[in-house]
Amino acid sequence: MSSGVHAGGYFQLNTETIGAGHAQKIITNLKAAPTRTLSGQLFGKPADFKICITGHNGTVAAHYKSKLAGGYTQAEASARSLSHFDNFGLRVVFGAASEIILCDAELTLETNIRALVEAFGAVFLANARTAPIKNDVLQKNIFSGLAFHVDRAPTQPNQYSVYTRDPRDPAQKMPRRTSTLFAPRRTIYLQGIADGFDPAKLTGSAKLDLFGDDNMADVLNKVVLEQSWKAPEGTGEIGIIDNRTLMHASYHPGEKDYQIGTRYFF
Repeated sequence: MSSGVHAGGYFQLNTETIGAGHAQKIITNLKAAPTRTLSGQLFGKPADFKICITGHNGTVAAHYKSKLAGGYTQAEASARSLSHFDNFGLRVVFGAASEIILCDAELTLETNIRALVEAFGAVFLANARTAPIKNDVLQKNIFSGLAFHVDRAPTQPNQYSVYTRDPRDPAQKMPRRTSTLFAPRRTIYLQGIADGFDPAKLTGSAKLDLFGDDNMADVLNKVVLEQSWKAPEGTGEIGIIDNRTLMHASYHPGEKDYQIGTRYFF
């Protein structure tokens, strides 16, 4: 398998040439300078790397100390063991439109992408589309606003969700008016307490309607991470998460828009 330019100007990226240690170099460099945009390579192609929200743990703590007042200490103690990321979300923008081999024939997520997801919780690739996938099972989904949920039950082995805006799709080639919000489990728990949910029902819940009375401008890209899907027409975008650590929701600040592509990998 070799790299080359395919129809539409997309580079195919050869995962066979990348060792498992490549992602660790990216992670180390980003965590050493978390507020900077770093230039480098992923799968041998130039790209810019930027952490989406730095100091997320502190921002979440300050937000819920104010929101929960005297109830924060108990809520935080209950949420302490739940997933959280001080550097939350990674955005990778390729310098040239790139076709990504995201998985093998058994639908196992590529090693470097997996490591980046484990480090930052969510990974977003811009100017990128998926290479053809053997045994592909593509869904297209959209949900009611601010219904935070997981895509996979705990017993299912394929816990990685891969969301795609495919420039080859007549609808998805256009920027999307509906965005997707992501939050770690610790944040979900604290917001659930703020919204009055029974604490016993929060840790194992697969779906929660949250932020009903909140001004979302106060929390977007501070407490929750927004993937807007608004890159210019014809630009591919991919998002990858682990359902064991994050929940997500559709967000409709205006008119509800098209469904996003969804796949599940091991």
